[in-house]
Amino acid sequence: MQFGPDEHSAYPHVESRMLLAVESGRGEVVVDGTVLALGPGDLVLMPWGHAVRYRPDARDPYLVHGAHLVPWQDASEPIDLAVPHHLEHPLTGTAARADRPLPVGSALWVTSEERHPALRTVARLATQVWDRGTPTLEAARALGTLLVDALGAPAAPGSADDHALPLALRRAIAWVGAEPGRPVTLEQVAAAAGVSPPTVTRLFRRHLGTSPLAWVLDARVEAAKLLLTTTALPVAQVARRVGFGDAYYFSRQFRRRTGTTPTTWRRRWSAP
Repeated sequence: MQFGPDEHSAYPHVESRMLLAVESGRGEVVVDGTVLALGPGDLVLMPWGHAVRYRPDARDPYLVHGAHLVPWQDASEPIDLAVPHHLEHPLTGTAARADRPLPVGSALWVTSEERHPALRTVARLATQVWDRGTPTLEAARALGTLLVDALGAPAAPGSADDHALPLALRRAIAWVGAEPGRPVTLEQVAAAAGVSPPTVTRLFRRHLGTSPLAWVLDARVEAAKLLLTTTALPVAQVARRVGFGDAYYFSRQFRRRTGTTPTTWRRRWSAP
């Protein structure tokens, strides 16, 4: 939806987990009194029963995509794809649908396309499907499944091309990414960044929310995902290629970050 410069709108009670993705432009979104200043690539997942107000920037109003998720529906009741946006709506408070815990929790959640690229893809797809008219129940369920799956995916590691990150951190990321299978120590990551080990640790924790060596494991799992879906290499060989000498340890780390085994991941995501 492309907002106009003066197109402010508000909805006092929305019974869904609304995913909002900003495609372009800027503005504010107020969710349950929390003011969010948003721009391109920002993603917001709103809590069940939220109040929301849209305030697009007057000079550069935002274009947004959205998807409504109803986490639980009573299977014995007929499904209505309408979402209540106010207390007077006939579906408000119905016992046939409700919130349920999602992988990111039940509260307001703000992230970015860079950290969760699949989420904006799902929001775009939902917009395209609904623009054609009310979808079939099968299509709506499929969109919901994709959204929940994307919410459960681990955040993508930071990018060496992200110029919002400090130069030292980008150097470290680029060094690891150039050869994810090589042995890595904290001292080597710090040397690649051109800073001390304590400094590189602070940079990773401040900007990426993790330690350098935990980030290395994340990067190795991301590299493994690519090999699993684009090659026929045995899992043990994939593990060695991305720096895991022990295939069982690799499987544990992979499952911890993806919720599934390398073999199941390959079966699910490989091209036919």
